[in-house]
Amino acid sequence: MIQLENVTFTYNGSEDKGNLKNISLSIRQGEVILLCGESGCGKSTLERTLIRMYDITDGKVTYKGKDITNEKAKNLQWMKDEVQIIFQDPYSALNPFWNVREIINEPLKKAGMGEKEAEERIEYLLNKDVKSRYG
Repeated sequence: MIQLENVTFTYNGSEDKGNLKNISLSIRQGEVILLCGESGCGKSTLERTLIRMYDITDGKVTYKGKDITNEKAKNLQWMKDEVQIIFQDPYSALNPFWNVREIINEPLKKAGMGEKEAEERIEYLLNKDVKSRYG
């Protein structure tokens, strides 16, 4: 689904931490990837490169077989329905003042799901999780 081939990214040509060098990675549909590493090793840089927030220095990025290496993020809005990144800071990714229902509902609303259908889906997900853990 999404593939990086020998991707290199440097911040303004610098050789400091956070740069990427010859990264190759394939993520198939339905896969969930967890990136772990020390602070400053390039986890967030790789994520931002994957969704084309950053222009790569060298290499190739393809999504569903389409070369998106030179596409700007604003031209890839269609990808947002299918690719999601959760960055390491939970306070920037999740609103700490919302309950679980509101957090789940937000992307459903943005995807155009109606209120009744969204509520049914949320109820299903919450009941499924509770039953699988405690049932």
